[in-house]
Amino acid sequence: QGSGVIKVDTAGATNKVIAEAQVLVNDSSLLSKKGKIDIASHNQEDMNISGYIYSVGLISGCEADVENTITNYSKIDLDNSSISVNGTGNDLTISAADDLKLHTYAYSEVSPAVDLVNGTDANVKNELTRTNTIYVDNKSKLYGARDINLYAGKLLNGSLATLDLDVEACDFNASLIPIVLDPTVKNVINQNNQITISKGSSSGSARHTNLYADTGREIVRSYSCRYTGWGSSDVD
Repeated sequence: QGSGVIKVDTAGATNKVIAEAQVLVNDSSLLSKKGKIDIASHNQEDMNISGYIYSVGLISGCEADVENTITNYSKIDLDNSSISVNGTGNDLTISAADDLKLHTYAYSEVSPAVDLVNGTDANVKNELTRTNTIYVDNKSKLYGARDINLYAGKLLNGSLATLDLDVEACDFNASLIPIVLDPTVKNVINQNNQITISKGSSSGSARHTNLYADTGREIVRSYSCRYTGWGSSDVD
């Protein structure tokens, strides 16, 4: 927040989040004689990030910028290993997934009090990378007495991993001569989910083998607007 006769104000937030969850099973043997086996690699974020600037001045400008770079990497790697579930009616489930919830906004506001000529601008940029991988390498073996489930983008219980993104960039300019730039929202989303069973490896189940590699459930709300006291307003 700032006030003055002739002035320029800025506010913002820059965030960089890198989350890695890995399960590595190398040259090993896992056996369940009576129960099930669950192996999970899971990242989960719930974030609320904002930038807000409020300006009062005869001739002024204000800008709010928010930039988020979030990288999620979940990996399960079975290398020259054996995993067996021998108990009747029990599953072998391997899951690599991430749940990302991000609510982020930038607001730039000029008061109608004493403002003659004022400029406002608000910008949000999000770069999200979600990578969930399962590797069955180097002559690894899987056996399930009922089902084998390999999930890249699902949780152990079979529910879908979720991206929930809510983004706003808003300008509010009530000056007599408003100079309102275009508020911008830019989202870059990279999603890479993959299951790889290499040459020489094997999988055997008594009933079903289920492989799933997908982005899961995605909810994205993107909103930009500019409101002026004396000129035209616009919402996108």
